[in-house]
Amino acid sequence: MAEKLAGSQQENLLTLLCWSDTAFNLIRNAVPPNLFSTGIYRDIITAIYAYIDQFHVPPRDHLADLLEDELHGKDAELYKTILHAVDKIKGG
Repeated sequence: MAEKLAGSQQENLLTLLCWSDTAFNLIRNAVPPNLFSTGIYRDIITAIYAYIDQFHVPPRDHLADLLEDELHGKDAELYKTILHAVDKIKGG
């Protein structure tokens, strides 16, 4: 069984997936969602992958839009915490 990624690794990968024009496709093809440690991270990565698969570009500022329902659901604070960490890493 593959090891799970650490929280900081997950957030770094999410940031690259959302913002890097050179790394997003490599990560998309190399990192399966099951390496992420929680259902929330897996939900986020799945939404990002669906966006990439459809539009062939990183979602950039659309990440929150992709998670609209989750950001108003019962685990909204956890999603917001992760999105805040991604935004902080990107320098926002």
